[in-house]
Amino acid sequence: MNTGRPRRGRDFRPVLIALLAFGNRHFAPEGASVTIIDAQTGVEAEPIIVRSRHRRPIREPEFAWVPGPAAGERTRQRYARRPQPGHGLRGASRSTHHPEGKPQ
Repeated sequence: MNTGRPRRGRDFRPVLIALLAFGNRHFAPEGASVTIIDAQTGVEAEPIIVRSRHRRPIREPEFAWVPGPAAGERTRQRYARRPQPGHGLRGASRSTHHPEGKPQ
């Protein structure tokens, strides 16, 4: 059954929304040319990424970056000092290391 919108497009939509918000915040000093609003209230929406199961915002330190099952040795070493599920920090301090390499 064709719903008119492929799954790949639906899956990519949050990426586009995040990029729009990022661009508006960091590269539009004159103001946003496109924004997202609540269709019922007209209030501008601030996009956030949430965990689908519990609807909690995904942010550190509540959520951690960890190597996945297909991670190579380099990736496993890079994330070895990161918080592991149920184990807290192993090595590096949360305040000195950020997934994008920037201090928090």
